[in-house]
Amino acid sequence: MKKQNLNEELHKAERDGYAVPAFNFNDIWDLTAIIRAAEDQRSPVMVMAIPRVVDCLGREACAAMALAAAAAASVPVFLHLDHCKDVGFCKVAVDLGFPSVMIDASALPLEQNIAMVKEVC
Repeated sequence: MKKQNLNEELHKAERDGYAVPAFNFNDIWDLTAIIRAAEDQRSPVMVMAIPRVVDCLGREACAAMALAAAAAASVPVFLHLDHCKDVGFCKVAVDLGFPSVMIDASALPLEQNIAMVKEVC
C-alpha cells in the first residue's frame, strides 16, 4: 500500500463521518491481528505502542516491524507512539518513521506541559 498521511486520513474521516480506530499492540501477534481486523472491516487504523513496549521490542525493530506490516496492508495503517513522557524518545520515534507521537506532559504544570509539546513539534 502506498504511504498514507494521517492528517489527511483524519480530515477525510471527519468529512465523511467515520472513525479511525486506534489499538495498542504489544507484539507481532497483536499487531497483525489488529491489521487483519482492519482489513476485514476495510477500515483505516492506528496501531499504537507505549514506550515500554517499543523499548522491549527494540526501538528500531519495533518501528521496522510495524512500518513493514503497515506497508503490506490493504488499508491505511498508521504507527503511533502512545503516552511518551520523554521528548528525546519522541524525537527518536519520529526519526525511525513513526508518523505520530504523543508527548504526555499531563502531570506537569501547564507552562512546562506547553514547553514540552512545543519541543516535540
